Amino acid sequence: MKKRILRSALLSLVGVGLVAGNAMAAPWDSLGSDYVVSGDMDLWTITDLTTGMDGNSRFEIKVEQASYESGFGLYFVDDTASIQKFNVFEKSQEPNALEYVNFWNDNGDWYITKDYSKDGDDTNDNWQAFSKNFGFYYDVSSTVNGDYTFFTDNSLNTQEAGTEHIMTAYNANHNSLYIYLDDQIAQNGVNPDRDFTDMTVMVDDVAPVPEPATMLLFGAGLAGLAGVRRKKSNKA
Repeated sequence: MKKRILRSALLSLVGVGLVAGNAMAAPWDSLGSDYVVSGDMDLWTITDLTTGMDGNSRFEIKVEQASYESGFGLYFVDDTASIQKFNVFEKSQEPNALEYVNFWNDNGDWYITKDYSKDGDDTNDNWQAFSKNFGFYYDVSSTVNGDYTFFTDNSLNTQEAGTEHIMTAYNANHNSLYIYLDDQIAQNGVNPDRDFTDMTVMVDDVAPVPEPATMLLFGAGLAGLAGVRRKKSNKA
């Protein structure tokens, strides 16, 4: 049985302010009014559940993509305030057209893996303890500034903490999400282009974790778009 479940989404009208002054069109401009663009929602959760052939409830993320120079994954902050990351693909990888990630809810304890096999045996799937509420991150390499990570919660960024480097466009009707990266940081007095076209990952079957300030934005639906688009950018 094929299971589909995840994809993160972000919902808030912040995009215009972040790209103000940029002569280029924002990458989400072509999505239409069914999408809500935001940089404010940091956490996501699963919206679809299917049952594995071994009787366990599992969830799945499908990531559609192109050729990448940055890494991508999911994270959560545990009870000790430590960031726990799960890599979907590394910076050095050229992933397949589709990447699948399975979630397993074992009596309230959550696990994640890319190695799920439908053999009825949970001991050989490399399950990693995780959370049902999670954010997304991009790992970036720079020849000048080294390696750094941007999170949907920008306060966790390892460079330019508090500055938004990930924007999302979310369709509430279809639980579909586009996750846009702007990978450049300010350096040598030169500001980044703030185009958010340096990498795009598309996911589905997720919804933002409800927060009072953002629930008012949940009225939008979705127009259809598929895939992940990537623009090779010059790393400083």
